[in-house]
Amino acid sequence: MAADRLNYAGFWRRLVAFMVDTVIYSLVLVAGAHLLGAVESLPWQFDVFAYALALSYYALCECSQWQGTIGKRIYRLRVTGLDGGRLNIGQALRRN
Repeated sequence: MAADRLNYAGFWRRLVAFMVDTVIYSLVLVAGAHLLGAVESLPWQFDVFAYALALSYYALCECSQWQGTIGKRIYRLRVTGLDGGRLNIGQALRRN
């Protein structure tokens, strides 16, 4: 797909996709925190875990064959490079 033929998603579709991803991320984060007991005993380590989880979720999903997170997939959005192609892991990490 040529870059000049890309259709960019509007604000509202992006926002709703982000909200879906936030719910999914939050559920996984809360479940993981309770399993590890990390919230009360390891506050700064929990923050590092939460950041790493978010970075991993977004970057890995966006460089996968899906080219986006679950929320983006539901709303048929794809994350692409400037050429319209799939991102590699380095590009996805830098963007996030």
